[in-house]
Amino acid sequence: MRLNSLFATAALACAALCAACGGDTQSLEQRSRAALPTKDTVAVSNPNSAAKTLRASTGAGAFTEFTEGEQDSTVGDASSWYKTTYAMGTSVNGAVIWTLGLIKAVTDLPPTTCTTDTCTWGPGSGALDPADWEVVVRYDAAKDEYGYALLGRAKSGGDGQFHAVVEGVAKPSLLPHRGSGTFQVDFDAGKLINPSSTDQGKLQVNYSNATPSQGHIDALFLGVRDGDHPDQKLNAAYGFDEDTSGGGSLEIAFRNLTSADTVALHSRWKATGAGRSDVGVLIHGNAGATFTASLSECWGAPPLQGDVLHQHRPARPGP
Repeated sequence: MRLNSLFATAALACAALCAACGGDTQSLEQRSRAALPTKDTVAVSNPNSAAKTLRASTGAGAFTEFTEGEQDSTVGDASSWYKTTYAMGTSVNGAVIWTLGLIKAVTDLPPTTCTTDTCTWGPGSGALDPADWEVVVRYDAAKDEYGYALLGRAKSGGDGQFHAVVEGVAKPSLLPHRGSGTFQVDFDAGKLINPSSTDQGKLQVNYSNATPSQGHIDALFLGVRDGDHPDQKLNAAYGFDEDTSGGGSLEIAFRNLTSADTVALHSRWKATGAGRSDVGVLIHGNAGATFTASLSECWGAPPLQGDVLHQHRPARPGP
């Protein structure tokens, strides 16, 4: 699930999107910018971070599943599941940073045109950019929400058409860049814009972050490249809640679409960074055999060393 440079060179497009919009439509320009989410307000926190960017867990007692003594353990090797939790959260953030970072970079400039309900930035590009880019934001007054899209068109080797790489809807709150909404990233469409792209699949994100330190994000990767098996694809689902004290809870499940091997991980941590992971694995072997494993591990505050609480590694033949 590693992103390549599809959006990296697209940031150069900002230099070309420089036409002004004034008069009565200026407020729409400002409101459009404020309504859109940013990479800072839609992100998965990690166990080493006390940043409060997302909604609190809806259940009371988010950390009742492990004791203070367990989570303060400092014996043994560095916690491998702490590292996994960090890496998995980072994989979501990487996609969000590229997606929302580019949109913000473009919309920070004056739009090319504005009407009573729509502002458009672009099309435009930098000299070395392989594509022309355009951002369109439309306001729905009846729903008080903003629909937006990032579209690209290959400068050469393409079909001459604009294709939507990102599409989303944002419901604003009283705070800039906070509220609720959803957006989708189409990596397959990116290949029509930049033929050298190696990304594939789609990403769907739902978020709610109207109140600082009280947010939630769901992310679903569909048909993306398996980093351990580049010739294979996988689906992955993430659900993140941040506790108001600065901790968090991250649930992850991913399934290889070729082997059907599945991994499920539930990690939760306190503001100190101490936490616990519960892991379940299903692996398909030869002749229809299946192998299952489960493990629970706690880690303490830095230096983030962990204790394995229990392991269960039975192997059983499957149909």
